[in-house]
This record gives sequence, C-alpha cells and structure tokens, in this order.
Amino acid sequence: MEVGSVIRCLRSFRTNFNISAAGFHTSSPLLLSLADKISDDMKAAMKSRDADRLKPLRAIRARFVNKMKETGAKSLSDHDATAVLKSLAKQYSESIEMYEQAKRRDLVASEKAELKIVEIYIPKLADEATTQKWVDEVLTELGGGKVNVGRAMGLLMKSRKGAVDPIVAKKLIEDRLQEI
Repeated sequence: MEVGSVIRCLRSFRTNFNISAAGFHTSSPLLLSLADKISDDMKAAMKSRDADRLKPLRAIRARFVNKMKETGAKSLSDHDATAVLKSLAKQYSESIEMYEQAKRRDLVASEKAELKIVEIYIPKLADEATTQKWVDEVLTELGGGKVNVGRAMGLLMKSRKGAVDPIVAKKLIEDRLQEI
C-alpha cells in the first residue's frame, strides 16, 4: 500500500470520527471525559459571549491544567477531575461564608452563581436505597464471620469509587452489622 493512500485513509478516519492528531476527542457526549466536556462547554460559552458562565469554566480549566502539571500527566482522569471540582466547590463555599460574614451581598451572589456552575459537573452520589443495596452486596461478599465496619467500608469504597457518600455508607454498614 502506498504511503500517500495510508495518510489519506488516516485523515479520512480522523475526520469521520472527529479524532485529532493529538489524541481522541469527540463531540459525542457518551465518549467525552469530564475535562473534555468542560473544555467544550468553555468554547461554547466563549462563542455565545456568556461571561457569567465562562469565568467559572476558565477557573475549572486552570485547575485541571495545574493538576496535570503537578502529576506530569498529559490528560486528567475523570476521578482526578472530580477531585479538582470538589475542591473548587469547597473553595467557593468557603468564600461564600466569608462574604456573608463581611456582608458583601454582591460577591455572595456571584460566588453562588459560579458554585452552581461548578456543581453541574460534579457527579451525583448514589441515593440511600442504592447505597443500601451495595452495602448488602459487600457484606454478603465478606461472608458471615466477624466483619468490622472498616473492612466493609474499604471494600465498598474501592468497588464503588466516587459513587458513594462515605457518611451514608458508614451509617448503613453500622446499622446492618448491628442487625446481624
């Protein structure tokens, strides 16, 4: 096969599947990583000149870039991106509290608006019923014997990374172990 035809074939493939030379990127929401989704939303906010939405998206993107530089990675996993988003949301919440104490309503309103945008991208945790089902699965997996809360929590958090609220899970595990 000729080199030119291979290059044309690759270009056609990249165009048809929206793959850049630097790596995989698509406009399909099913295949986007969290960082890619935020980048796309930031571009859309730039095009629509939505400054209120653009400011927090730029802050998120800057945090992502800092995290990638910190770890030396070329891309950010969804788990790392979620951790960055949670820390940014916590920072916004603390800022809101400080501005409320200082009676700066204008800044409180802007910080709350930015916090809402950040929270859109933070994955939602499982509800109590789903968590209870997962707790039952973990306790069944650990078997009868002597099961302690720490061991059950460790297995649950490892198997359901980022999907479970640890406080709710601990309460449910303790309740279930008292029944046994």
